[in-house]
Amino acid sequence: MPAVTQLTPNFLGGVSRQNDDKKLEGQLTECVNGYPDPTYGLLKRPGMQFTSVLQKANGDAFTESELEDAAWFFIERGAAGSYIGAIKGTNIYVWTAANGTWCTVTNNATGYLTGTQQNDYHFRSIQDTTIITNRTVDTAMAAAGTFVANSVATVKLISLVSGNDYAVTIQGQTSTSTAQSSTTFDDMLIYDSGDVNANHHLVDDIVATIQAQQTANNADFDGTWCIEGYTNSLVIKRFDTTTDQILTNYEHADGTFTDDGTPLAFTITVKGGISNDAIEVFQDDVVNVSKLPAESFHGHHVEILNSDGGEDNYYVEYVAYNGNRGRGYYEETVARNVSAGFDVSTMPHELANTGATTFTFDTIDWSAREAGDNDTSPIPAFIGDPITSTFFYNNRLGFLSTDNINFSVANDPYNFFVKSALTQIDSDPIDLNVASVRPVTLSDVLPSPQGLMVFSERQQFQVFTTDGSTLTPTTTIVRSLSNYEMNTNIPPVDVGTTAAFVSNVSGYSKLFTLQLRDVEQPPIVVDIS
Repeated sequence: MPAVTQLTPNFLGGVSRQNDDKKLEGQLTECVNGYPDPTYGLLKRPGMQFTSVLQKANGDAFTESELEDAAWFFIERGAAGSYIGAIKGTNIYVWTAANGTWCTVTNNATGYLTGTQQNDYHFRSIQDTTIITNRTVDTAMAAAGTFVANSVATVKLISLVSGNDYAVTIQGQTSTSTAQSSTTFDDMLIYDSGDVNANHHLVDDIVATIQAQQTANNADFDGTWCIEGYTNSLVIKRFDTTTDQILTNYEHADGTFTDDGTPLAFTITVKGGISNDAIEVFQDDVVNVSKLPAESFHGHHVEILNSDGGEDNYYVEYVAYNGNRGRGYYEETVARNVSAGFDVSTMPHELANTGATTFTFDTIDWSAREAGDNDTSPIPAFIGDPITSTFFYNNRLGFLSTDNINFSVANDPYNFFVKSALTQIDSDPIDLNVASVRPVTLSDVLPSPQGLMVFSERQQFQVFTTDGSTLTPTTTIVRSLSNYEMNTNIPPVDVGTTAAFVSNVSGYSKLFTLQLRDVEQPPIVVDIS
């Protein structure tokens, strides 16, 4: 038979497992230590140079078993240098990438390192900080606050008219005072044990009533009662203590009441004036902000109801200028019976580069919830589930968790709570959900000029703004881009103006590139494998 000769112009077709008669021109059955390059043809894979053995602090080399199944990560800091890191058990090891120099890691959070394999951790490095996320840990809120309702009462004097009676009923016992022509607000509200006209002063009669009931062993008046007089109001507190006593007008030498014991509830009603509108009382809440007294004690917490619904309620706390009582102002605060923030032990931690060869691993100082309650300042959607990925985008720190995308407050990366329960502002955190007809667990992101691409095992999404501006809670939306299988163990990468990701099923793998177009157009997805 005559010899058959075939000329092959190049071997840029890659590897194919098909029969030879079905292979495309330029494809290979096997390619060992080589890779196709469009410019130079089939090239030999560059060799690798042995640099050093990873060593411990004492200079001894690590054994294979000591680093087996460790979770490895890389820190790139440009001119400041690069580092190789590994997590094995509850230990974190870091070496310089250039020569393998041992770096000292101060590990203050060993309890967070419970992962056992590479995919249990996610790493995101920004400047000198690497955020390490344990994907096996369910995030949680700190324990909710507690308070005893109706343990503090504020009696507010509205008007003072000679001849009018003013009555305060505490635990069923009534104290009454009749205003005289010479009676002032201070006379009615500031206690003076030496005043011979005590029967004309409401606060003196209240003190006398409580003392009499304690002497008579009336259990409704057990404990310590604190009575504080202000410009137009009287504050009454009760504490569950073993000693029955009354503290008036800051009798302690340091000018403050020692709130010993647990707050104890009590009942109180008031009436005064011709139409019974010359005096008011509230305990834990008021119908609107105009009902608050001009002065109070530092830290006095009050709920503003506004209406019958809870969606417009908010909370204020009195801030005294001198740190104890008297002149000051009210500022918005968080409800007392909700969690004030995250359980930091369950949240992502940080590995901070504190020197050329020194690092510190510790919890992150996450911002506390400063306003509202669970209705007006909702708990972020990722709470209760593990965080699968962290990222920075548009001046915000972001989390992926199951099918939720959460963005922090703008320019405040460690804050995921609203600034105010009264109004929504553009810098507030953003909470998105990508739920669709199929189960979705988000795994990674890539930024692009058209928005943020978000990847999951079977679906890809795009986060963008409706007006093309910066991300805000009202303009940010998410839409589905495509439905391709993706290996979530291999993060997607930027390749010029496109994103590349690997799809693999039993027996073969594919490499796709995804390029975004206009918002209303589907992306261009190409199988380049």
